[in-house]
Amino acid sequence: RSLAAGASAACAAGGKPEKQIASLDIEDRPAGGGPLSIDDAVAASAAGHEVPRHIAAGVFLVGMAPAQQRLLIMVGLVKGVFAMCAFVPLFVNTPYRPACEEPPENWPKLLHETAASEWRLCCARNWQLAFLNSMYFTGCLIGGVVGGPLVDRFGRRFVAVRTVWLNVVLQVASAAAPNVWAYSFLRLASGTIYVSSITA
Repeated sequence: RSLAAGASAACAAGGKPEKQIASLDIEDRPAGGGPLSIDDAVAASAAGHEVPRHIAAGVFLVGMAPAQQRLLIMVGLVKGVFAMCAFVPLFVNTPYRPACEEPPENWPKLLHETAASEWRLCCARNWQLAFLNSMYFTGCLIGGVVGGPLVDRFGRRFVAVRTVWLNVVLQVASAAAPNVWAYSFLRLASGTIYVSSITA
């Protein structure tokens, strides 16, 4: 606990954790020489700022150190963009149900094209739409497996920054995908990158 408190206080103060952990471990330790209590650890991590006394205050970042506030806001914005990338296609890729007995050239055009209408994922090819929607979550499964080892190998910051930018590239590429198979692969890669970023 004292180790975590020292690292949090050092980061909030903008210093290096290893230089301040020892001081917290010695100076802030109770008289008996035992570890810091939960209350003392929270107070130390707040870096001199008033600790929120109610859960609602914590939700609105009241009483947090400015560095922690900026970090949580930036992370929240990134996660919001990731969530939009994850779930918007589930609503955009709505089924396309023309009269299958008619020739494809007579099928109606939609005002706002979807993946199903653009690539004719209907009738005998309806399974491809379900396949397309499942590829993202298959990528999430893969990301959960590979994300942890990548973080252990390269570090959280390295993985987090690069997965955010790589996800931006993948989303732009998905919008320009020439066919359903390329789009499926890009959705698979995007799901993998998304969960790897969460792991970091």
